[in-house]
Amino acid sequence: MTGSVPEIERDAAIDRAPTALVAALFAALLGAPAAMAQEAIESPSATLPSPGALVTRFQFRAYDFKAGDTAPARSGWLLEERFMAAFGIAPELAAEARLPLYEGTGGGDNAIGEPIGLGDLDLMLKWRIWREDLGPVDTMRLALLAGVQLPTGTAGYGSSSTDPYAGAAFTGIFDRHGLGAAVRYTFTTGSAFDPIFAGDTTADLLQIDASYLYRVHPAEYGETREAAWYGVLELNTAYETDGNWEMLLSPGLLIEAPRWAFEIGVQVPVYQRVSNRPELRVAIVAGLRLLF
Repeated sequence: MTGSVPEIERDAAIDRAPTALVAALFAALLGAPAAMAQEAIESPSATLPSPGALVTRFQFRAYDFKAGDTAPARSGWLLEERFMAAFGIAPELAAEARLPLYEGTGGGDNAIGEPIGLGDLDLMLKWRIWREDLGPVDTMRLALLAGVQLPTGTAGYGSSSTDPYAGAAFTGIFDRHGLGAAVRYTFTTGSAFDPIFAGDTTADLLQIDASYLYRVHPAEYGETREAAWYGVLELNTAYETDGNWEMLLSPGLLIEAPRWAFEIGVQVPVYQRVSNRPELRVAIVAGLRLLF
C-alpha cells in the first residue's frame, strides 16, 4: 500500500483546505454588504442587514402629475426627499424606517401639494423565515413584512391615520441574474384631505411588485470585490379597494459596491385608472445607500 486510510484522508483534507479557505473568504467578502445585495430600487426585498449593521438610504424623487378626469383637477411637479434606514436586530430580523419630505413646485388652486411638508412615517419589521444558499453568491430568501404608517404628515401630506400593513418578499440571486417579488396589504383607517398617492384615501391598498436585475459588469467576480453594475426592470402595481388601479414600469441602473450603492431610474404608467386624485405622467428617482 502507498499509504494508510488516515493518511489518505489527511492528504485529501490538506488539498481541500486552500479551496475551502478561498471559498470562505470570497463568501465573506460578498456577504459583507448583504443588506444591499441586488436590492431593487422600488420593490421590497428579503435581504437584511447583519446584526448591529446599519444601512442608510436617501432618495430624491420628482413626480410629474396631470389632472385626472374627476375633480380636483390638479397638475404639476412634486418633489420628494425620502430618508430610509434599516438596522439588523438578529440574524433573521431587521427593523426599517422611512420618512418622506415633500415640496410642491407650483402655485394656485390647481397646484400639486403645499410648498413643503412631511409625509407619514413608515416603520417595519422584516423577518426572514427561509434561506437557501446555492453558492458563494447564489441564494434564495423569503421574508415576512409587518409594519405601520404613522400620521406624521404636515401641510396636508399623508393619510392622517394609523395604517397597519403585512406582506412578504422573495429575493433570488442566480449568477448574473436577480429576481424579486413582493406583496403588501395596507389596512387604511383614514383619508388625506387632498389625496395624491395610492393609499391616501380610506380604501385598503394592495401592492404587488416584481423585479429583475442583470449584472452587466463584472461578468465574474475576481479576488477583489469591485463595484457591480446592474440593469434593473420592475413592475410596480397598486390596487385600491375603491377600484383605483395603476401599474408602473420602472427601469433603472444600480451600481453596488461593498459599502455603498447608487441608483437611478424612472417610473412610467403602463395602466392607470384613478379617480379623486391626479394621474402620474412620470416619476424620476436617484438614490444613495450607505452601509455602516
